Amino acid sequence: MIDYEINYKIIGEGEEILFIPGWNDNLHHFENIAKKIQNKKIILIDLPNQGNSKPLNIKLEMNDYILIINNFLLKNNLNPKVIIGHSFGGKLAFLYALKYKVNKLVLVAPSLVKNKSILTYLKIYKYKFYKFLNEKLKLNINLNKYGSKEYLSQKGIGKDNFIIATNNYYNKELNKLHIPTLLYYGKLDKVTPLKEGKYINKRIKNSRLVIDKKGDHFAIYTNQYQFINTLKEFIDD
Repeated sequence: MIDYEINYKIIGEGEEILFIPGWNDNLHHFENIAKKIQNKKIILIDLPNQGNSKPLNIKLEMNDYILIINNFLLKNNLNPKVIIGHSFGGKLAFLYALKYKVNKLVLVAPSLVKNKSILTYLKIYKYKFYKFLNEKLKLNINLNKYGSKEYLSQKGIGKDNFIIATNNYYNKELNKLHIPTLLYYGKLDKVTPLKEGKYINKRIKNSRLVIDKKGDHFAIYTNQYQFINTLKEFIDD
């Protein structure tokens, strides 16, 4: 087990709810929403190497994140039965719910399924091909033209962890989840498009899809009241 302390903050009292942020995100973005949710204890965390959590200079597989989160909860005597995850955090929330006891799940624009466009795949393979030429033939092709901004912003082992975080998909595991699940998507989301939400909704039997018609990938932050009202209705049902 990885012995690691993550940064966290707890807001409110009542039923415990865990929020897992996305990649390159931090707990402070959800803090404003947490303060508006009454009669709940909202547990906010920064993932390893994100926000104010300490650097962890090792390669992290998906299960490592799950074990770190669960270890944090056990150490602090926390037992949330509702988990909210945004983007990469939604992927982690899904995996956590498959492994541990959770009553309800809220997946906000989760990066769960492999559903990229042909153009996106071409860009990925072009980058990998040029990287291969650089390594094997000692060429000096400028890879900055081909890698994503998120990937290029990573340093050292961070690049490996970013690849692991973004290149694991769970299309085949969707039907293994049976707990009530709220899927929340922005209609204008270009990172995890609405079509992915519809795909997931068909495969998780006990799921409900809610669409923010004016929202993008960060719809929960730009239209907080709609998300909060939807969340309350789902949790208290």
